[in-house]
Amino acid sequence: MKVSAEEVFSDTTEAIALAAVDTSYKNWVESTYLKTTRYRKGLAEVLSALKGVDYVLLDDFTRLMRPLPNSYLESHVSQKLRTANVKIWCAKGGISDLSNFADNLVATLVSQINANQLEIQRQKSIAGLKILRDAGYRTNGANFYGYRYVKNQVYEIDSVEAEAVKKAFELGINQVSYIQICRTLARMLGKNNFSRNTLNDIFRRPEYAGYQYNSEGEFIESQCFKDIPLITLTQFRKIGERMKDKRVHNHDRKEAHPEGGRPPGASPFGIKQSIKA
Repeated sequence: MKVSAEEVFSDTTEAIALAAVDTSYKNWVESTYLKTTRYRKGLAEVLSALKGVDYVLLDDFTRLMRPLPNSYLESHVSQKLRTANVKIWCAKGGISDLSNFADNLVATLVSQINANQLEIQRQKSIAGLKILRDAGYRTNGANFYGYRYVKNQVYEIDSVEAEAVKKAFELGINQVSYIQICRTLARMLGKNNFSRNTLNDIFRRPEYAGYQYNSEGEFIESQCFKDIPLITLTQFRKIGERMKDKRVHNHDRKEAHPEGGRPPGASPFGIKQSIKA
C-alpha cells in the first residue's frame, strides 16, 4: 500500500473526528494554498490492515507522517502501531518498535527535528514567493484565459482566447448582462457553455491590463504581462466599478417592472387593470 507523506490524518471516521478538534491541524490547513481539509486514503488502508502484519515497510520514517507541532497526528498513528504491536521497518534507519521507550523517544525526536526543518523550508519558500510577487512576477506558471505559459516567467498570447477576453470586457463595459456575455463567449469558443465563475475570474485579473497585485494587495506593473496586455487599465477599472455596483441588473429580462416584475396595469390575480393618470 502506498502511503504519501503528507501532514494530514488518515481517511477514517476516528481520525476525521480527531482532526476536527485539532487546532494545530486546522491552522495548518488554513495556511495551505487550497485551504481545504484533506485525508489520506493510503494511510487509512495501512492502519486498517495492522492486525494482519508485523511490520510497516518505509523508505524513511518521514514517509509515514510529517507531524505538525502540537498536533494529535503523531500520537494517533503511534498509538495505532503500538496497540497492534506492529513495528516500523525503514530502509533508512532499520527497525523501530514504538512500544519500546528508547525507540519511541528516538522516533519522536526525529519527527520533531524533521517538522522543524520543514517549517524552516516553508518559511523560506513563503519569503521567496513574496519577493517574487513584489518584483512583479507570478508565483506559479499556471495558464489562464488569453495566455499560455512558456517558461521562466514568460507567457504568450492565445489568439482565440484573447479575443474572447477582449469581447468580455467590451460587453461588460457596455452593461450587457453577465449571462448574455457568457453565452456570447461560449459561441466564440465553440463551447456548450461558459461559466459565470470563469467570467468573474477574467474580470478580476489585472494581468490583462499589464498589472498585478503584490503581496500587500497593492497594484503594481507586471513584468510578465506589461508588454502583452489585452485591455487597457481604464477598461479593467471600469469593469471593477461595475462589479462593485450592486444596483446593476445582470439578468436577461428585457424589461424590469415594479411590483415583482408585473407590467403596468397588470393585476396580481391576472386581471388587467386600468391606470389613471
